[in-house]
Amino acid sequence: MAVKVRRRSRIPEGVLSSRNRSNGRNKALIGGENQNTGAMAEQARSVSMSYAVLLAVVLCAEPAEGPIRVSPGMQEVVKVPGLLKIALGNQEVADVTVTGASEMLVLGKKKGKTSLTLWVKGSAKPVARMIYVDDGKFTELAKLVKEKVDPTLKAEVFGDKLVIDGELDTVEDYNRLRTLVADQPNVKVLAKLNPRALHIVAGMINAELRKQGLSGATAKVMGDRVILDGTVGDPEDIAKAQMIAEAYYSDFRSR
Repeated sequence: MAVKVRRRSRIPEGVLSSRNRSNGRNKALIGGENQNTGAMAEQARSVSMSYAVLLAVVLCAEPAEGPIRVSPGMQEVVKVPGLLKIALGNQEVADVTVTGASEMLVLGKKKGKTSLTLWVKGSAKPVARMIYVDDGKFTELAKLVKEKVDPTLKAEVFGDKLVIDGELDTVEDYNRLRTLVADQPNVKVLAKLNPRALHIVAGMINAELRKQGLSGATAKVMGDRVILDGTVGDPEDIAKAQMIAEAYYSDFRSR
C-alpha cells in the first residue's frame, strides 16, 4: 500500500516578515488597551472610594437629641457647644449659618424638612439632626398631645401631615387624643390602645349592655379594634347599643 506524503509549502520571506510586523502591531495595540483598561479601573476605584468615604460619613453620624423646628421666614438661634462646621441637605428648605463657636442661626425658607450634619469638638463622629419648616400649628398641637395625653407619644411632621404614633394604656387617654385632634385632615393618628386595655373595655361595654337589657348585642375585640356584634331587632335598641359602646370607646366598630 502506497502512502502519499504532502510537502509543506514554503512561505515567502516577504509574507513572513509582513506577518511578524503585523503581530508586533497587534501586541502594541493589546498593550495600549491594557494600559487604558488599567487607567479606567484605577479611576473607577478612585470614584468608588470617594463614594465610600461619603457613605461612611452619613452612616457614622450620630442622632442628636431632637429636631429643629422653625416657621418660613423666621429665624431660630440654636446652641451647640463646641460647634465646628455644618453640612445642610436641602438649602431650598432652610439656611444655616454658624455664628459662633457654640451656636448657629437657622432660617426657615419654605415648608418641608432637611437633614443637618454637625461636626462638634470632642466628638469622634458627626451629629445628625433634622430641620422641619412649618407654620407652627403642628408644633403647638404636638406639644399639646404630649402634655395633655401621653409624653411617650411620637408626634412628627412628614410633608404636610402631623403623624401621631405610639401606644396608650387607657381608654381615657385614647379618647382624649381623638378629641384633641378632632377631624383635622392634616393629622394622622397611628397611636393604638394597648391590647390588654381593649379586653377590659369590651367587658365594660358588655356589662352595660346586659344592664340595659340589650343581651343580643356583644362587644368583641378584633385585632386592635372593639366591634359591636350580634342581633338587635329594634332600631332604637341598635342606636342605644351604639351610644353605650361610644361612651366607653369612641373608636368602636359595628359589624
